Amino acid sequence: MYWMVGRFAGVILIFCMTGCTAPSEPITTAFRCRVTFRDATSGFRLGLRVIPGEQSLKQGRLFVERASVDPPHLYYDESLVVRSRLADTVVLEADAFEDWLDDLFAALEAARESHTGEAGRMSIRVEVTDSALKKGFSAFADAPEEPAVAEFCDRCLALFEQGFPKVDWQTPDADVAVRMDKRMETKEDSLRIEVVKRGADIRVAHSRRPFVRRLDEEEYVDLWRVLEANSVWRLPGDGTYRSSYPLRYEMSLRLGTRTASWQVYAPSLLGDRRYFNILSYLENLSTGEGRW
Repeated sequence: MYWMVGRFAGVILIFCMTGCTAPSEPITTAFRCRVTFRDATSGFRLGLRVIPGEQSLKQGRLFVERASVDPPHLYYDESLVVRSRLADTVVLEADAFEDWLDDLFAALEAARESHTGEAGRMSIRVEVTDSALKKGFSAFADAPEEPAVAEFCDRCLALFEQGFPKVDWQTPDADVAVRMDKRMETKEDSLRIEVVKRGADIRVAHSRRPFVRRLDEEEYVDLWRVLEANSVWRLPGDGTYRSSYPLRYEMSLRLGTRTASWQVYAPSLLGDRRYFNILSYLENLSTGEGRW
């Protein structure tokens, strides 16, 4: 249901079409579907894209819409919620993709009016293209007139929940730390930036600055959004510039019982920008400049 995502009260969908495709007709490699949710009251927004699979049209790929890639900025906002793997692409296997397509085309067939249902807070906009097909519709989700529209909205939000589950950042204590070691000739130098959460107390410290700064919940959530968006748990580290670059960054983090660590050299020179995105954000956060 809508309520599993947050404080939702309604939905709007918009479609403009020439041509019509029955659920039984096959899609082509040109198939694209964009579903956008907005709730002006809670600030929730979400853009989802669905495209065919890479190897088979019987599979689909679901991902959160990218407003930019570097640094990763997604069409998504949900008050004080962190979700895992938001920058990933979720593969919809044949059965799940077929069910989603059936619900999509049923909703398209049912939504003959530009708006259905009573006015609500949340809107959803859907746009579908496939070769010559271009269609869209709008509806309110508080009390949609067409059950098919409500079922399609429910399925989209359920896939979002399953593919990008919530991360519990409130309950567990946490440590997020990066240490930089600098070696030039015979001189050694280092610095450390550390974010520590114990209960409701959240602080960030920089070893070269004589103060500890408290973080509010929004700043802490923004930090974890950056970490999750850049796959911090799965990064293996990168030693490409180990012998030619004088700076080594060592990252370690803990969220409850989950831990990870890696090392990287010259993150600004790497093609994989995730290391640089994480480390530069932590540096800015320690000076009070970091916002997601």
